[in-house]
Amino acid sequence: MVPISDSDDAKFLKTLTVLYVEDDASAREPAAKFLRRRVGTVITAANGVKGLEAFRTHPVDILVTDILMPEMDGLAMVEEIRKVQEHLPIIVTTAFERTDYLIRAIELSVDKYVLKPIASERLVGALLDCAHRLRSDADLRRTQDDLQLAMRQLEALNANKDKFFSIISHDLRSPLSSFFSLTQILERDPHRLMARPELAKHARESAQYLLTLLDNLLSWALLQQGALTISLEPVDVAALTSGNIALMASVAQEKNIAVKSLIDQPLWVHADSNMLDAVLRNLLSNALKFTRPSGKVEIAATSTSEEVTVTVKDTGIGIPDSSVPKLFRIEVAHGRLGTAKEKGSGLGLILCREFVEKLGGQLWLESVVDQGTTVSFTVTAARPLQDLQEERK
Repeated sequence: MVPISDSDDAKFLKTLTVLYVEDDASAREPAAKFLRRRVGTVITAANGVKGLEAFRTHPVDILVTDILMPEMDGLAMVEEIRKVQEHLPIIVTTAFERTDYLIRAIELSVDKYVLKPIASERLVGALLDCAHRLRSDADLRRTQDDLQLAMRQLEALNANKDKFFSIISHDLRSPLSSFFSLTQILERDPHRLMARPELAKHARESAQYLLTLLDNLLSWALLQQGALTISLEPVDVAALTSGNIALMASVAQEKNIAVKSLIDQPLWVHADSNMLDAVLRNLLSNALKFTRPSGKVEIAATSTSEEVTVTVKDTGIGIPDSSVPKLFRIEVAHGRLGTAKEKGSGLGLILCREFVEKLGGQLWLESVVDQGTTVSFTVTAARPLQDLQEERK
């Protein structure tokens, strides 16, 4: 007898379902009893027709079948099964050593051929071989899945690297070059700044762009490395919104854009304050960048007991439908000029989505060309900080 209790394949057998098809009840019942001691589940059928019905209605891991049976023989049943499941392990049992049976079984990719009367050790050996094949196939599939996952991760890393170098070589280099040229002008003729106030404005814009880009690059790099610390606490969306509107007030004033918060009372969420602040800042900055002079930007929020949905809506130039999916792909995302020729790297929106997802929410975008864009995101609702403080007293 095969020492099945010591085998990993034997343990694996205990998790499997075997369909046993045999028309002779005097042979079927003892064999089924024997199988039940060694496999997880045994389903029996008295002929090929009933066996095919059982296969279609139950998950089957291994098929054990006789050949000569009424209504439909075993090999005809196997042929039907092979049409829908090419790799099911199949063991054929028969009392006849006929060459035509053997040839047909080979053509149908039958795994094992066991002669009757069935010796228990031969049947166990055939089952163990089938179990071993199933385990090997499962291991191979896992390996293939792991390889595919690794390939996707490598492709993403490569895309991240390409985007990073693109930002450094272009988005950082251009404003730095302009900034350097300005310092050369000032060094040669310091009084020129008084006569050309637009130079100071240009310097401020370049510095602001560089600071925002560097902040986003640092945050994005830390996210990729898993090194960004997340500190969840009650945060007031209304206060963060007001702070960012004040921060962007000079930009809005220069373009004569009306910015309004419709969040007129404290609205508490469970989030990382720095992450949420960066999301609001980037979304407001984008809205101002792509809104024409005399346009409008509104920040609103709705809430349930579970979550808060924040929206940043502008009356800007909008985005074509074909471009929307690309906005969140690091390998294809690219900056475009704002309505006042403001520069952008395309990284801010990607960072916003990653931050929101880190906080357990979702971010999405709806846009109509020449009418505007609405960016929405969700974040977990929280009880007011003062309530929590009262509880702790």
